[in-house]
Amino acid sequence: MQNEGRPVALRNEVDLYGYSEWLARHLGYPIIPKSLRGFQHGWIWWNVDDVAPANGFGMDPNLDHYFGALVQDKALEASMRARGIYAHAAGLPFQSYYQHCGFKGSWAPQRQDEVLFVPAHSNPWLQISEDVLTCAAKASFLLKGCAILLSWNDRHLAPVLAPHFKRVEIGAGALEADSFLRMAHIFERYGYVISDAMGSHIYYARLCGAHVGIDAELYKQALEGKARTLGIDYQRSKLSPDFEMRQRILQLDYIDRRYPGLVVDSGLPTDWTLPVLASERPDRIAHLLGWDLTLESDLVKGR
Repeated sequence: MQNEGRPVALRNEVDLYGYSEWLARHLGYPIIPKSLRGFQHGWIWWNVDDVAPANGFGMDPNLDHYFGALVQDKALEASMRARGIYAHAAGLPFQSYYQHCGFKGSWAPQRQDEVLFVPAHSNPWLQISEDVLTCAAKASFLLKGCAILLSWNDRHLAPVLAPHFKRVEIGAGALEADSFLRMAHIFERYGYVISDAMGSHIYYARLCGAHVGIDAELYKQALEGKARTLGIDYQRSKLSPDFEMRQRILQLDYIDRRYPGLVVDSGLPTDWTLPVLASERPDRIAHLLGWDLTLESDLVKGR
């Protein structure tokens, strides 16, 4: 499950992680229709009234403000519509997959009281492998005997890190079609997931039943490393009118107030309340993406 990949044919964000391929297969479409609007992939974990998500900040950089996107909840839908961007609350792609793929709970009986460390990760557009190595070295010392989850784009680090961890798991890649299957398989098998970053993996792991925590010490180290890695992009971001608040939501006290119990100073995480997101049926999602309109054109084009 971890060693072979199937690349995604990327047209817009709905294709990322293989979601559109799964949706078309699940609904019995003969092809994968092109989506007219996006489907928000990354979990927006902060209060949207504090910082409005924007292209490249919570939302896809190529978001079309006319066609808009399916989004995680009513609060984000309202925020975007108030700014003249179409949005419809539908949940998240992984949530949709997990609820309807037929595999939910399949691996939960294998769950062990093991710790899985999930570092911040590289993607096809940002390479932070050196930061991953630095954070992994500290995690292997603080979380002795844990496993580590590397993203698809950091999988080349596996031989280097294998001697320092109980197990190396290979997870999701934005352009890798079997990503969601691997994520469900991995997160259902671990009792505890500890990370050094906020992001979608926090929501995914908790949705799959793991106890999830942000390690305070590892988080601070990773945040410093991220600022160094971003370099000039970080300096440019200071020009944003909401720069100060963007920095504020990254602070541990903000995260701790929003999700009491998520931040841990040491030891294992306990329970915290997972936010309830919207949920639409797969056929309804296909309709909202515009597949009723694009299917016929795609079929003609493919002849």
